[in-house]
Amino acid sequence: MENASGGTQSIQRAAMILRHIGNGHDEGVRLVDLSNELYLERPTVHRIVKSLMAENLVTQDVTTRRYHLGQGIVALSLIVNRKLNFQQLAQPLLEDMARQTGDTFYLNQRIGNEALCLIRTDGHCPIKIYSVGVGDRRPLGVGAGGLAMLSEMPVAERNACIAANEQALSKYKGLNKRALLRLIEKTKTLGYAHLDVYGLAGVHAVGVPIMSPQGAPVAALSIASISNRLGTKRVEELVVLLRKNARQLEQLISDYHW
Repeated sequence: MENASGGTQSIQRAAMILRHIGNGHDEGVRLVDLSNELYLERPTVHRIVKSLMAENLVTQDVTTRRYHLGQGIVALSLIVNRKLNFQQLAQPLLEDMARQTGDTFYLNQRIGNEALCLIRTDGHCPIKIYSVGVGDRRPLGVGAGGLAMLSEMPVAERNACIAANEQALSKYKGLNKRALLRLIEKTKTLGYAHLDVYGLAGVHAVGVPIMSPQGAPVAALSIASISNRLGTKRVEELVVLLRKNARQLEQLISDYHW
């Protein structure tokens, strides 16, 4: 039996593997890809994957030998959805905001040190080149929603999150720990997140957190648009709109435990 630290490490690795297989979409993921891209030894990956297969959390295509998420994942997701279908609650609100403004709105939920995009709704002026979509995960702080959540975390938890994400942040040009701390300071001063979208010149995003009844940032609403649609006055109006809907969602989820 593994010691406590070894057991924790195995759980973390299993979670990494599940996320990576999930991101493989329809084509599945090879063992060698899991090993190379997660920087894990192939025997280690094989051992963990075999355990996940035994629990029906992962399945393997006998022809291609590629791995896919198993039906056990579906069963677990159904349990979660019965408890709280966050997307169902929020979808009408985001669609209404998109109709009102013509812009693109997002709902992101915090999953550990990442922001998971649950909803994207496009108005009549969508950003066609903005590739973030439903199911995408990014380190907290990369997008406006993730930055809004990160800025509301207790300092110690926030610093631990940034440290854990340091390698992942390096994939985003110009974003590192120092730059992220400056963005957090700006967000705390403004009371909302407002930043340039990484990799897309002339595209800005604004985000506000959604807080649990216990006072923790669990999700965020955000908007992305071209810069000439986000002047100072309009940003202020959009922040009011985002906050109004964030408060409404907080009321809707107030009976649930996060």
